[in-house]
Formats: sequence, structure tokens, C-alpha cells
Amino acid sequence: MIMVQEKATSVQPLWEHDISQISMHPSGEHLAAVDEGGSVSIIDLRHRANDPPRVTRLQTKHGALASSVRWRGGSVDTPDFRTHLFSAGFDMKVMLHRLNNELQDQAEKPVALYTHAHTSQPLPGRGTRGQRKKKNRNASGQGADAGDVLGLDQSGGLPMVNPPFVHAIDVTADGQTLAAACGDGALRTYAFEDPGSVKDLSERVWQRHRRSVTCVSFLPGSTRFPCLKLVTGSDDRRVILWNLEEPETRSEHPSEDSLILDIDHGLKPNWLHCRAIGCTAPGPHLFVSDTSNVISAYSFRS
Repeated sequence: MIMVQEKATSVQPLWEHDISQISMHPSGEHLAAVDEGGSVSIIDLRHRANDPPRVTRLQTKHGALASSVRWRGGSVDTPDFRTHLFSAGFDMKVMLHRLNNELQDQAEKPVALYTHAHTSQPLPGRGTRGQRKKKNRNASGQGADAGDVLGLDQSGGLPMVNPPFVHAIDVTADGQTLAAACGDGALRTYAFEDPGSVKDLSERVWQRHRRSVTCVSFLPGSTRFPCLKLVTGSDDRRVILWNLEEPETRSEHPSEDSLILDIDHGLKPNWLHCRAIGCTAPGPHLFVSDTSNVISAYSFRS
């Protein structure tokens, strides 16, 4: 049974805009929130019962709706990650905020991991293949957009021209890889080659969806799926399981190197979440909420 206190403390009046998403810090003491006005806020949950939580808005905000927020994970070997926060928005930006130890203000200027000019680009057709490039960034964190285009539009339909709004982001438990679901149908991933630096990133672009990618979730590591894998959901009503590991050899069509499963879900996914649970079918499970009143569950098996 879940008990709800009738007069629970609410911080809702402190925002002028609707809150898009929240993310709990691994310590359980702070909550990050982004809103439709583009603001990124930190809520300190360490307060007395009768006192409202302390809310701090970061000075740097998104130029449009802020859609997603995630605390960076990390391990005992990377304690600084506890002060790192990712946010994304419809200004076509993914930013890394490096906070002070109290998680109450920015310690350094945010770094734009991904930023895109306000133009719409069609998906590549069959036979298109990009080249892997690094983003060499200066002190301000700026760099040219580049990537490795992995995956092709194989349906033969008209190209999509949606702008690359960032609908959702997710980060691996070790904080080394970030994934962004974008409105142009692309999944963009960013690997931190040097854990302690954000100046050099390896960016890759994975394209197979025919409509906006609206949600993304990394799979937890398991004996069945020991490599780096994630799931995306799209307005094309499909759910795709990706293998992000670099293949030893490349096939003629790059999508064959990275695609594991392409599920015709039938309805537009609103959100999805991957979790390893112990039940009659142990292993990674995918839970999908869509435009119906049903939550679907998929079990991945080797």
C-alpha cells in the first residue's frame, strides 16, 4: 500500500511554466527539474517538515522548451560526476552543467555537447554513409557538428524534414555515454573518451526511425546483453533495440551492424523504461507506455 500525506509540501507555485521532467540525484537529496520556459532548477530536499524545499534556478537556461534532464551517473572512481547534470531542449541543444559541491549553483560555464543550426535536414537515403569524426572543442566547449551516420531509411518513402529538437536524453550508469532522442529521427550518442574532460567527445548519429524519436533508455548490463545497448521509441510507432558497440567489420548497410530488434509497436510510444527484474522471465525488460491505456512489457531473450 502506498500512503500519500494529505498536506504534503509542494513546490509547484515556485514555477511559472509547466515542468517537463524531473531527475533524482543518486544521493536522494536533490531533485533536478526542467520546465517549458527553458529553466533548469535544483531542489534541495533536505528541509524540515514544515519548511518549503530550497529551489535554485541555474543562470543558464535553454532558449526554448527544456524537455529532458538527467544527473550524470559515475562510480567511486569518478566522484566529480555527482556534480554533473545534463539538460536538453527544443532549442536543439544538450548541455552539461557542472555544479558546485553543494549542488546549488554552477561552478563552471555549461558546455553545449550538441547544438544545431535551426535548419531541417532530410534523412539519408540508401547508400549514404558518414564518417566518424571527433569534436575538438575549445575552452568554451563549442565544436562543429559531426558524426558517423549509422542506419538508413529503407522504406523508400519521402524524407522527413522535422527540426532536430531534443525530446529526451539518457546516460549510462557509469556516466561515460549520453544518448539524445531527436526530432529529425536521429539517435545521437556522445562518448566521453576522457572521463575527466568534456573537450573531446566522440559523436555518432544513428538513423533508422522515420519520425521523431521521442524516448530513449539504456539497457542495464546483463549476461544476456553484456555490451552497450539502448532502446528508442518514435512517432513512427516503432521501438528499436540498438547495439552501440563498434563492430569488428562493417556490412554494406551500416544499419545491419547496429540494429538488434525493430519492433512494430502499433501505437506511438509516450515513454519507455528498461530494467532488469527478477520474475518468471528474469533479465532485461522493456516497459512501454503509449497512446492507449495499457502498459506493454517486452522481455529480451538471447
